[in-house]
Amino acid sequence: MNVPRETILEALLGVIATATIDSQPAFVTISRKFQMWDAVPGIQQPACYLRQTPGRVDQNEDFGLNRWTLRCGIWIYAKYSPTSDTIPAVLLNNLIDAVERAILPSPAFPMQTLGGLVVNCWLDGDVIIDEGNLPNDDQAIAVLPVSIRTGV
Repeated sequence: MNVPRETILEALLGVIATATIDSQPAFVTISRKFQMWDAVPGIQQPACYLRQTPGRVDQNEDFGLNRWTLRCGIWIYAKYSPTSDTIPAVLLNNLIDAVERAILPSPAFPMQTLGGLVVNCWLDGDVIIDEGNLPNDDQAIAVLPVSIRTGV
């Protein structure tokens, strides 16, 4: 890995921070310092937290430089009023779409390189969604998996 992990993760957080809905920032709070949803007041939501998860290391060739696949989870929280007509899935879907648009590479480039730091960064894996539909529940949550491939 030629680029430090912290540089890569901060670049990803910066890309996620560009997520918008109707030309407005998608998130009130965005951080790498993870908090559980019940510790994030409604006024600080929608919130987005980037968490590093187990990754993978391998080599292109015997005795070569290491090639890393860093993995992260993007945790999205959105409060809603259970007494309103708001459909919690709509809130989550709009936030997920905003993150996806932010991470997608520009049409001129086939991959998201986080400004030339990595080979590719993409959403990758099973998405967890909890709309918060239980009675008296007002918290919607989604977790998006991300893979980041470094090169050598």
